[in-house]
Amino acid sequence: MVSVIVPTRDQPAFLRTVIEGLEATRWQPLEIVIVDNDSTDPQALDILDRSPHRVERAPIPFNFPRLVNRGASVASGDVLVFLNNDIELTDPDWIEPLIELTQYADVGPVGALLNYPDGTIQHCGMAIGPDGPMHPLRGIQRDRAPAGLALVPGERTAVTAACMAIKSTVFWQLGGFEPLLAHDYNDVDLCLRAWQAGYRVCFTPFAEMVHHESVTRGTAVTPDTVGDWLLMRSRWAGQLDRPDRWWPSGIAMATGLPQPA
Repeated sequence: MVSVIVPTRDQPAFLRTVIEGLEATRWQPLEIVIVDNDSTDPQALDILDRSPHRVERAPIPFNFPRLVNRGASVASGDVLVFLNNDIELTDPDWIEPLIELTQYADVGPVGALLNYPDGTIQHCGMAIGPDGPMHPLRGIQRDRAPAGLALVPGERTAVTAACMAIKSTVFWQLGGFEPLLAHDYNDVDLCLRAWQAGYRVCFTPFAEMVHHESVTRGTAVTPDTVGDWLLMRSRWAGQLDRPDRWWPSGIAMATGLPQPA
């Protein structure tokens, strides 16, 4: 059993698209858990009211960890997949490469290859850069060097929670997502805790999809997001001050990452 947890608020067109993509997914058994963060849009509410899938209502101030942890708490799956509502699933077999990697005993979070609608790369694993966690090769065309290196599966410092698979037992062993990081860096924090607990964090390019990124929340810097960064800095100062070990030197040079020793 795989449970896919989708946090959402309004945005009926994107909500409809992600649900249709999930319903076309060939993996079975597949449970869909939608966590609604106080939608008010009539069309979105109609989709939720008519949905045959489990809908958890969460009328709380936005807090990504609380929303997805709540979805995980009612999910039945052996594997949890966290999926943003602005993901467009273009392959009915997208989930299999993620699930395959989660079956290794020493693997924790697993991430996918996310592309922008124009086909450029949005996510191929996250890295620790000079100014904190970053997405190497973000906005790079797939046919441009060194983008080819991003398509190699392997270990990463972190992967985004926009599409993340993890065994349920490992997720709860790690304590779930950190509610104190309400807006940002909660996925990086979970991945660093996974490494700390002895699990590997992995990326696969064979699970590929389109990510419209931050459609629901936007990307504005607010006092809350600054607070998230200050907490990350205090909690993970040692890791954030070291060069990222999982990115090849070619990508490090192209993106300004510190060079590994």
